[in-house]
Amino acid sequence: MRQFRVYNEISIALTTEILEAKASKKLSWQELADNTGLGLAYVTAALLGQQPLSEKAAKVIGEKLELDAEMVALLQALPSRGNFSNVPRDPTVNSFDEMVKICDSTLKVLAHEHSAAA
Repeated sequence: MRQFRVYNEISIALTTEILEAKASKKLSWQELADNTGLGLAYVTAALLGQQPLSEKAAKVIGEKLELDAEMVALLQALPSRGNFSNVPRDPTVNSFDEMVKICDSTLKVLAHEHSAAA
């Protein structure tokens, strides 16, 4: 298992491939999370490049999206998270800033998908 995904180009390429496969197969985030043993928000964040997946979860997702072995391995690597330009100096504010930067894309896509289904 790789320890880190430090190059943004790799993460962007992986996320792009995932989003294209998700769209072409017309899968919801919930359908992708099913049978991974992980929560919807966590799996969504992982597929958007913000969290690593377990080997089991990565394989489940890989089968659903028909990802190659290299992509499945990348899903298990700890990514460099968020967009950390202009980091606040105060430790408490920095923690909140980091949380928002890591979770913003996850919350956005889940809100949009949930609103569209309603």
